[in-house]
Amino acid sequence: MALMDKAKYQVFMDFCNKNTHIEDDEFVQQLKLGHFLVDDGCNELDLIRLRLLKGRFATNYLGLTIAPTADCNFRCPYCYEKDAIKPDYMTKQVEDSIVEFAKKHMKTIAKLAVVWYGGEPLMNMGSIDRLSKNLIALCRE
Repeated sequence: MALMDKAKYQVFMDFCNKNTHIEDDEFVQQLKLGHFLVDDGCNELDLIRLRLLKGRFATNYLGLTIAPTADCNFRCPYCYEKDAIKPDYMTKQVEDSIVEFAKKHMKTIAKLAVVWYGGEPLMNMGSIDRLSKNLIALCRE
C-alpha cells in the first residue's frame, strides 16, 4: 500500500496501463523501495523463496505461536475451529515450559516474536500477562 498524490498516481497508472516512461528518478526509486517496481532481470518468485527460506532457517530469530486457551466466547458461524472449542486453559506448568524454552534460545537470537492464538486468546489474559512479562524480562536481560 502506498500514499501518492494524484499527479504521481496518474504517472504510475499511465506506466502500468500505457507503458509510458516515468521521468522522475526519485519517484522510480520510491516505487522500487516499496516493491511496486522491480528491475527487469529480477525474478520475484526466487526472491520470495529466498525470503521464506531465510526466515525458516534463521537462527537469530525465534517466533512463538502460543495458544493460552482453546475456549471462545464468540461462536462465530464461519469459524473453522468451532468443533475444537473447549474450555481448556494453559496451565502454569506450560507457561513455565514456554519461558524455559525461550530462555534456552536467548543467547543466539536477536528477535523474539509472539503470536497469540487459540479459540479466543484474550479469554486467558492471566497467562498472556504472565508470559508477556516473563518474555519481555528475558529480552531485556
